[in-house]
Amino acid sequence: FFKDASDLKLIKKALRKNFVFDDLTEDDLETFMHAFEEFEVDKNAKIMKQGDPGDYYYVIGKGKVACKVDGEEVAKYKGGDSFGDLALL
Repeated sequence: FFKDASDLKLIKKALRKNFVFDDLTEDDLETFMHAFEEFEVDKNAKIMKQGDPGDYYYVIGKGKVACKVDGEEVAKYKGGDSFGDLALL
């Protein structure tokens, strides 16, 4: 999947902030970064629903995402933040 320099920088920064990826070598990190697929989500769309199996690791390029548990907001994410890392374990 094509990514420009700013996309790669955003992804790399998000990966480096997350302990799950601490042991990746630079080569492994490069491979992983290029595997990311970009997609857009409409405002107020649900990215995932509580109880669904996690299947992606998300890095937010722009915009905001709210995470709700039992209908209550428990976290907010913005551009450069990431979530879904536990789905990879």
